Amino acid sequence: MLFHPWPVSANLTDGLTGHEEVDAILKLVIVTARTGQVGDGRIFVVPVAENYHVRTGFMDLE
Repeated sequence: MLFHPWPVSANLTDGLTGHEEVDAILKLVIVTARTGQVGDGRIFVVPVAENYHVRTGFMDLE
């Protein structure tokens, strides 16, 4: 559970890309989103090991 002693407005954006595009996307997001103020946010880069279709339950092999 997260607790903030002050009101916080937050946005969550997610995306999926190939590893060869990560650096360019990181630079673009940082340059575009940076305000210089506390609370500018964080970017988490995590590998995706598997993905499944909710409707069928099958793993996507591509």
